[in-house]
Amino acid sequence: MYTLVCPPDSPCGCGSGREFGKCCLKDGNIRTKPKLLDPPKPTTGHTHPKCALNWTNDCDPKISGDHFVSKSVLKVLGGGRIKITTRDFSREHSLDSSSLKTKKLCRRHNSALSPIDAEAARFFSAFVSIHGALEGLNASQKFYFFSGIDIDRWMIKTLLMVYYAKLSNITPDTHNLPVHAKKMFTWDLGSPYGIYFRTKMDSGDEGRFRVEGATTVQIHTAGKTVVGVTISLGGFPMTLIFHGNPRKFGISKESHAYRPKNLVFFKGDDVYCIAMAYPKWKGEDIWISNGDSNAPIPSNESAEQADADKPDPASSD
Repeated sequence: MYTLVCPPDSPCGCGSGREFGKCCLKDGNIRTKPKLLDPPKPTTGHTHPKCALNWTNDCDPKISGDHFVSKSVLKVLGGGRIKITTRDFSREHSLDSSSLKTKKLCRRHNSALSPIDAEAARFFSAFVSIHGALEGLNASQKFYFFSGIDIDRWMIKTLLMVYYAKLSNITPDTHNLPVHAKKMFTWDLGSPYGIYFRTKMDSGDEGRFRVEGATTVQIHTAGKTVVGVTISLGGFPMTLIFHGNPRKFGISKESHAYRPKNLVFFKGDDVYCIAMAYPKWKGEDIWISNGDSNAPIPSNESAEQADADKPDPASSD
């Protein structure tokens, strides 16, 4: 058994730059909440016909152009191209292509959703930093944490933008989008819907964890209904299901973990952690090796004492 202990004077996992003990560590627990995504009050009472969130009756009169995969995230991962796929469709686009922009959010809603773009960029920056550290680069931080709801919402935003930009054969002209998908920005749909991470990689994979300069967005459908999306950024796939039976899309307890508590990356005894907090939910830990898919999970002799002293990474207010 291995327990990762984060000293109070280490950098806070929220990305504030403050010391952990003077920021989000409260009474031995981490306090984190999803970002507030509502536009500022008062509401406008305006409905923009082109805005994907016009059902809120709180739009700006002007529409906004935005990258369907947040530009801040693309800058983190690099790579020159992005691939859009469905069951029988695949096409690559240059990151400089104007087709990667879509005008399906008014300025007011685009601005309101910007916090989840920033969190997604920080999320994938953590992946890149951890990979570099496990490859021998210096790292000042071993522990990062996020509200899982924020990552869920960023994935649904990405799906909406790809769907409305008509970059694949899954478009508003050919497939329906469940009404509740758009309302994931307002409330959590709950189990079994939300994010899934793969716990079993493809056979022959030499290492469970790698960072690639590649981005893939795969839309999942059931008949003529859009039900979810898999986004692979830097070679690490995440699947969001918001409609139907997840098992029909290859999601099972044997191959995936629903809303994991911690993503724990290791190489030998060198260990780094990304914690994901969900309200009233404590999922399992996923251990991900770097360079050896059969590597044994590390252990330490002081695990019991460390476990008693450490905060719970996945606790949430």
